[in-house]
Amino acid sequence: MKITKELIIEKIKEIAKQKGVTSLAKKIFIAESGISEYEYLKLFNTWNEAVTAAGLEAQDFAKPYEKENLFQNLREVFEKSEGLCSRTKFNKISSISHDSYRRHFGSWHEALVNFKKWLEDNKYDYPWITELPDSLPDEITEETKEKSEEADFKKQWKATSGNKYGSFLNFRGLQHAPINEQGVIFLFGMVCLELGFIVEAVQSGFPDCEAKRRIDSKRDHWERVRIEFEYSSSNFREHGHNPTKCDLIVCWDHDWKDCPIEVIELKKVLSELED
Repeated sequence: MKITKELIIEKIKEIAKQKGVTSLAKKIFIAESGISEYEYLKLFNTWNEAVTAAGLEAQDFAKPYEKENLFQNLREVFEKSEGLCSRTKFNKISSISHDSYRRHFGSWHEALVNFKKWLEDNKYDYPWITELPDSLPDEITEETKEKSEEADFKKQWKATSGNKYGSFLNFRGLQHAPINEQGVIFLFGMVCLELGFIVEAVQSGFPDCEAKRRIDSKRDHWERVRIEFEYSSSNFREHGHNPTKCDLIVCWDHDWKDCPIEVIELKKVLSELED
């Protein structure tokens, strides 16, 4: 099958109609159509360009989901599934992923607790409201949750010689957050296209990466950028790198307040990207 602009536009319209949405997430389009991100980016500069060409609303990736939108989506999904459903079924029906709720509320359970409160506050007639939880596990309220979590983390085990992992992330198949530079490199590779970067080369010497980033989508103009990957931005200084020979630091944790060059903190970027 030859992938054309017309085919992509047709598929976007078709899937959006099936889902009953006015905008369409890229992840859902790829899963439903079988057309990869690489294939549509050969024909459109961005996902939003493809979405608007199909007559749908553009997605604002820099803006987190509003709670009202999250709750309205839950209501629609559970009405279609006639009650609570499995994660797999939820992601097939929903225009917002299960993991987006987990990251927004801290857990799926807490998302459901807040959803139930929203239904009650708005006096919605909802036949499956009894299936929803009333409170956080073990009766943990908002007032005591922070204290409880702090107590939980006071207990820790002595490390063995086994592998070490970062905090739970569950972003597009990456289960744990990076704990080193290699993890940062891998994660950047997952999202570089969405951030407007094309990687030209990665090397072991300084700087780690040569890339190009789009600076004018209308005229399709790009600029060369030299990237150094670090777990923490301050590692750049500790490693004795010359800031005049690098344009950008990509890191997981930005902890260098007076950093003289541009920094992309992936921990912050992930909260602004869709699943």
